Amino acid sequence: MRITAEELLQRYAAGERDFSGVDLEGANLVRANLSEAKLRGANLARASLREADLRGICLVDANLEGADLIGADIQPVEFQYSQLMGANLSYANLRGVYFGWASLSNANLTSANLRCANLACSSLDGANLTNADFSGAALDSANLTNVEFAGIDLDWTILTNTNFRGAKVLDVPWEQPGIRFPGRGVLFLKTILPDGEIVEGPYYSSP
Repeated sequence: MRITAEELLQRYAAGERDFSGVDLEGANLVRANLSEAKLRGANLARASLREADLRGICLVDANLEGADLIGADIQPVEFQYSQLMGANLSYANLRGVYFGWASLSNANLTSANLRCANLACSSLDGANLTNADFSGAALDSANLTNVEFAGIDLDWTILTNTNFRGAKVLDVPWEQPGIRFPGRGVLFLKTILPDGEIVEGPYYSSP
């Protein structure tokens, strides 16, 4: 069901919270307060949610392809199975967000806060992760092929079956034994490094 940004905000202000399945493609929701709203299966492709308050929102199976979420407060949020291809999440607060099975291919996550986020089985191929903070995040079986992640923080992450083949990282050599990696206390288990080498593990990088 197609609704306008104005209608959404009016209904939200009146106390409504369940907007599952609505079509808001291209909507202007800059700095909107949608905290605790339910947008399961909604179409927010190319919508502008810059600096929006999305705390506690449900975006399971939502389409956010090409959406602008720069600086949005998005924690904690359910994003599992969502489509975020090419979305701009730079500088967004994504701490503790659940991205299980989400597609973030070619997304921009520059300087995003992803501390303790769960990205199990997600796809981030080709994403820009420059200066993103993934400390404490779970990246089990995630696809990070061909990502750009100079300056990334991967302290205390879980990299079980994680694929980094072709990843581009500056000034951080990848070596084994004693794997030098952009993070301390990292768990490697069947992890594929950028050069295709597999760290069978279990192996913990030095804290």
